[in-house]
Amino acid sequence: MSGFVFEDRNGNGIREPDEPGVVDATVKLRDRQVRGVQQERETRTGADGSYRFADVPAGKYELGVQLLPQYHVDGVQWQDVDVKGPGGEIPAKPVPAPRPG
Repeated sequence: MSGFVFEDRNGNGIREPDEPGVVDATVKLRDRQVRGVQQERETRTGADGSYRFADVPAGKYELGVQLLPQYHVDGVQWQDVDVKGPGGEIPAKPVPAPRPG
């Protein structure tokens, strides 16, 4: 499963060519509780704002992004994702970040 964290400069939720990726954001993927224990993976975005989680089985997950302090967003922002693709590899919807202030 992969996707991008980017500066959504026009607020439309779609990555435009002039909207840069957010470098070094923390991205978390957690499954719904399995036998009462929640499993969580973590990675960081690359130079272009991309992230990737390998070998994600099909299922329902929560994807969380924690931005760097200059974005003035506290805590982790979570969204639900449904992995359906072959081998569990699908692009997740983009995670827009506000422009740093």
